[in-house]
Amino acid sequence: MRLPLRDALVARLSDEFPSQRMTLDAMTEAGPAIVVFAAVNPAVGDIAVYDDWDELIVFLGHFTHSHFANYDEELTADERAAAIVTDVIDVLHRVFADGVEFFSGGIGGGHRVRDGRRRSVLSRLLLGWHSYVWSGPID
Repeated sequence: MRLPLRDALVARLSDEFPSQRMTLDAMTEAGPAIVVFAAVNPAVGDIAVYDDWDELIVFLGHFTHSHFANYDEELTADERAAAIVTDVIDVLHRVFADGVEFFSGGIGGGHRVRDGRRRSVLSRLLLGWHSYVWSGPID
């Protein structure tokens, strides 16, 4: 079932992120995005949010992506959409506050909430030595 995700997200964007440069209904290499947030640092890349009928997919710069869904069948479609949008908004606030670390290497990429600890040597060997936040490199 298609959820009203686009409308729920767009309704909150300007209030939640008034200082972020964003383009609504942007065409990207991956297809039409609900919104693209312009990169602050080219090494990080843009953030794009896509509507995939019953979930939102957030591409986090050049590094990785995350899926946001809610399968609680006791909620209405509008309630499920609102819950998904709230999860995405929360992550975006954390990203824009440099509270999420990004990394990538030859075999993949990832992200994690910054907690003051450095990534492990194994993580750095597998996924690259360099780490980034929204504002740029942190190494």
